[in-house]
Amino acid sequence: MPYLSEEEIDSLLPALKCVFYAAGSVQGFARPFLNRGVRVFSAWAANAVPVAEYATAQIILAGKDFYCQSRLGSVGRWQDARERRGSQIGNYHKRVGLIGCGMIGSMVAKRLKAFDVEVLAYDPFLSSERANELGVSTVTLSELFSCCEVVSNHLANNESTKRLLGYERFMSMPQEASNREASLSKSSIGEHIVLPDAMWSICKSENKAALAAKGGNNGEPHNHNDIGSFQYIFSGNNIVLDIGAGEYTGDYFGKNRYQTLCCRSLGHSVPIINGSEQLPGANHCATLFEADGRGRTVIGLERAYKLSKGDRVRRILDFDLLSGRLRITDDFSISKGGSITENLVLAYPPEILSDGFLVEAPSCVIRIKCENGRDFRIVEKSYTDHFGKNAVVWLAQWSLTENRAVICFDPEAL
Repeated sequence: MPYLSEEEIDSLLPALKCVFYAAGSVQGFARPFLNRGVRVFSAWAANAVPVAEYATAQIILAGKDFYCQSRLGSVGRWQDARERRGSQIGNYHKRVGLIGCGMIGSMVAKRLKAFDVEVLAYDPFLSSERANELGVSTVTLSELFSCCEVVSNHLANNESTKRLLGYERFMSMPQEASNREASLSKSSIGEHIVLPDAMWSICKSENKAALAAKGGNNGEPHNHNDIGSFQYIFSGNNIVLDIGAGEYTGDYFGKNRYQTLCCRSLGHSVPIINGSEQLPGANHCATLFEADGRGRTVIGLERAYKLSKGDRVRRILDFDLLSGRLRITDDFSISKGGSITENLVLAYPPEILSDGFLVEAPSCVIRIKCENGRDFRIVEKSYTDHFGKNAVVWLAQWSLTENRAVICFDPEAL
């Protein structure tokens, strides 16, 4: 749903009396309509039914350790997957945590009654009578995470709930929890968090720089084609960003999904090889994911693209836990073609330099040096964000003079 100001409503829709929204929350657009006396109707209750059904299915699958085992199998770690399968007992007497018991959370709680699981719930507004009706036990948020093997979040995404769920809460979950396996290296100069099953690597430096990089596959729920993509943050500024979910439309969930910038790999900081982007599907996956806990992450990208057998693409991210500097090395061993375009998605318009780019953000300056690069260019791209608002990003692109790219981020606080 596009966002319209009160002035735009008066100008474009002067006789409008009602808005019928065939989806869920109207928080992102409704206020100007209401201020102009326009009644807003939503299908939030009807929309909650398939969401609750989907969430319940995901909870049951997570309780059976489906996601950990499928990720291990997708990268050829069959023995590890078999060992995990032998140690799991399924959902029998497992504790499931529900965060929020509004329309969707309540529907999920009712559906979970059909399974032999114990349901704990965190919701400050849930009465004891309503909790008894739903068959849940109310607990604090800390108790919920420390007790439950599976947690499902149904809170609204707004200012009051931001930063409510963080790394510490997830790491307080029982060791046997689905996707709980992680390693953490922490010192006085920063930290490197590694989630090997989820294929996430998260680094934070002493001087307010941060990096998040992912492997995974291109067949995940609400998938984006983004194997090997990363985010780089410095001094509170999202420099290289993930633009997140787009507006939910028919095209977004239909055959044109991967023509939208939010979902296609052009909208993520990954290479374009022989003029082609990454392909969708679970078989297009990271062939390698290694992180040492000291700032280095290695990801194999070749299966994400349509390449010949034996071709190899390696992305190595070296993050300095003290200075926050980032060095990315992309090595390409490609038998056919060999045309490679590097692509960075930036939140601020960059300046082109002779050997890369300069990005000025509100509280910092980032110099991006690109070795073996030529034909540096900037492509401005507009898209519609999740709330129907128009947004802009800048794609910093360049070609390579050889099959190896070295990209260095040198941050400086203002």
